[in-house]
Amino acid sequence: MNSRINSRYARELAEESNIADIASAGSLWQAIRHEVKLRADFEPIMSTFFHATVLNHDTFEGALSFLLAGKLDSPVVSSMAIREIIDDDLRHRVEGRGWVDEAEEEEIRAACFDAIE
Repeated sequence: MNSRINSRYARELAEESNIADIASAGSLWQAIRHEVKLRADFEPIMSTFFHATVLNHDTFEGALSFLLAGKLDSPVVSSMAIREIIDDDLRHRVEGRGWVDEAEEEEIRAACFDAIE
């Protein structure tokens, strides 16, 4: 049965997708979303998962924050609060600003080394 699924997957992928389509997507994230959309159409039982983790997110950072927040969810801090923190941090990093500036980072690094010694 597994070989039938693999051959069907290969046949469908060859029919519905080609390199030109992926290249025309404009970005790696859009190409990934295109491939996941094909999988969601092919495997309806996984469609909800594919939509929640990939297709509902316009950016890689958005998908990453969703997954990380889900992993870090706890009774103390909700996944939504964690996601907002991660989104804010990723947005600052994309804009070229780190979460902490270089001087603060050096202080943190020094404090860590002091704690180890």
